[in-house]
Amino acid sequence: MQCHLDDAWPLRGARSGHFSSKIIFPWSRRYILQPSLNERSLVPTNPWLTIALADYEGHMESPEVDQSALLSELFGATLTRHRPRSLVVLGCAGGNGFDQIDPAVTERIFAIDINPAYTAETFKRYQSRLPGLRALTLDVQTEAFPASPVDLVHAGLILEYVDVPCVIPKIASMLVRGGTFHAVLQLPSNSMPSVSTTRFTSLQRLTPLMRLVSPDELTTVALEANLVLRNQEFAQSRAGKMFAALTFER
Repeated sequence: MQCHLDDAWPLRGARSGHFSSKIIFPWSRRYILQPSLNERSLVPTNPWLTIALADYEGHMESPEVDQSALLSELFGATLTRHRPRSLVVLGCAGGNGFDQIDPAVTERIFAIDINPAYTAETFKRYQSRLPGLRALTLDVQTEAFPASPVDLVHAGLILEYVDVPCVIPKIASMLVRGGTFHAVLQLPSNSMPSVSTTRFTSLQRLTPLMRLVSPDELTTVALEANLVLRNQEFAQSRAGKMFAALTFER
């Protein structure tokens, strides 16, 4: 399957504000012109570009969601298990869990997101303790990863917002032979909406974009990209939602 700019939503990840050699402006390919009163205005095509980091982090830490600690725990566990020398985090947001990265072990870290404010804040928060950190604002559906392959790619609650058959082969290309892809997926709930309601109402803009991905679907697509499932485990947030953590090897 080919990815086209007009039929695929960008990943929460598009321009390098810090290290990429290629500058892609934030309005490029993610904004459209439309009439507004007596003038034409720029309107973002991806809701992730309209959500403040404070809103996202507040939403994830709120009692109705309470997922930040769980995601950090799952990220930390895969770091401990695989001890990667190089790492990509897709959808880094503000760097949740980055305090668990050991710079003596992991020498190259790429924090990727579609929102330039997110990557800028991640770099600001962690550059002093992670000298190998690079913050890249790029769209993995339409842009190549601008670095040599890494040992581990982590994607926590990102695949719900992208075209999975498009993105998984690109994730595979980011990995060295024998490298690891770790994904966290949200599972369906009969009692709770996919995007929980909190006082941070901007997150509701994600509802039309979000599509839950089953572990079986991901495993099938991953195998087509030569990523073999090695481990699968399940976890529950304190708010009650269930999640699957899958580990693949290239």
